[in-house]
Amino acid sequence: MIFKNIAYLLFFFLITGPAISQPTQITLSPLGKLKNIELDESLTYDGFEASSEYLTWFEYYANNVVIYDIEKEKETKIELIKGRGPNEFLDIMGIVVDDEQILNILDPTNIKFIHVGLNGEFLKETRPPAGFRPLGMAYGNGYLVILDGLKPEAVFYLIEEDEYKPIELTGYSVSEEFYSPFKKMGHLTINQNKLIHLTQYYPYLYVYDLTSKTLVERIKFDDSDISDDKPFITPDGAAMHAPPAKVDITSRDIALVPGTSNRVFILAEGKSKKREYKLNQLHEYDLVKKEFVAVHNLGIKATRITSNNKYLFVYSKDENAIFKYEFKTH
Repeated sequence: MIFKNIAYLLFFFLITGPAISQPTQITLSPLGKLKNIELDESLTYDGFEASSEYLTWFEYYANNVVIYDIEKEKETKIELIKGRGPNEFLDIMGIVVDDEQILNILDPTNIKFIHVGLNGEFLKETRPPAGFRPLGMAYGNGYLVILDGLKPEAVFYLIEEDEYKPIELTGYSVSEEFYSPFKKMGHLTINQNKLIHLTQYYPYLYVYDLTSKTLVERIKFDDSDISDDKPFITPDGAAMHAPPAKVDITSRDIALVPGTSNRVFILAEGKSKKREYKLNQLHEYDLVKKEFVAVHNLGIKATRITSNNKYLFVYSKDENAIFKYEFKTH
C-alpha cells in the first residue's frame, strides 16, 4: 500500500510538475516613466536592450550611447565620434552589455564592433572575418549572436572566443528561405538557450537552439497578405530588392517573458482575419502551445520594447519617454 501511494505521488508530480513551474498568467504593473532622464523630442532613439542591471540605447544625431543603471536610476552618456578611424562609427545597429560589463556596439557600415567600458573608456575594436556584413546583434545567457546580411551559409552566427560559428537552418535553404535582406529584417531576443527571430514583414518566429547551433522550429503565428516581395530583375540580370508593397501585419519588436522558457511578447500593428494588432498592446505568445495566451494593454503607444528578469521597458516616441512595468505572475 505504501509503495502504491508513492507511485501515485510520483505520477501526480510528473503530470503537474511542469505546469507548476510555468506561470499560467502574467500581468504588467505600470511603474511610470524612468526617473532622472529627459529625452529630446528632436532626436531619434533606438537600440533598446536590457540586462539585469542596465538599460542601454543610442541617440541618433547626438552620437550618444546611453547606459541607464536600473536600480540607481542614473544615466551615463558616452559620446561617439563619427568617422572611419579607431573607436569612430558611421552607423549603429545594436548595443549590448555582456556578462563582463562591457558595452558592445555594432557598426555595420564600418563593419566592426566597438567595445567600451561602462565608464566610457574605449577598450578595443574587433572586426568579423572577410565576407561578413553584420546587420543585427543579440546577447543573453552568455550567448552573443549576430545576424549577417551576406553570407549564404547561415543567417545567424554565434560568436565564441572570436570564432564565428554558423547556426544551421536544418532543412531550409538560406537562399530560398531568406532570398531578400527584407526577409531577414526583424527583431531578436534570447531566452535561456533559445534565439528567437521575429521577422518584420512576415508572420514568422524562427526558434534556434544555441547549444546545438541549429534551427529547431519555424512558427507561423498568423496569416498576413504580403504583396510584391519578390526581387525585381533588371534588364542586365541584377536583382533589385525592396520591402513588400503591402502587408497585413508588421512586427515592431519582441521581448522575452521572464520566468518562462517558451513565451515572448510581440509588438505589432495591423489586422488579420484572426486578430488585430495595436501598438498600445502586447500579444503574449507561447512557443510550445503555438498560440497567443494573453493580450496586455500598455496604456501608451509603444515604439520599442525590451525586458530583463524583473521589468519590461517600453519606449514611446509619442510620449517621448521610457516607461517601466513590473512583472507579476499568478
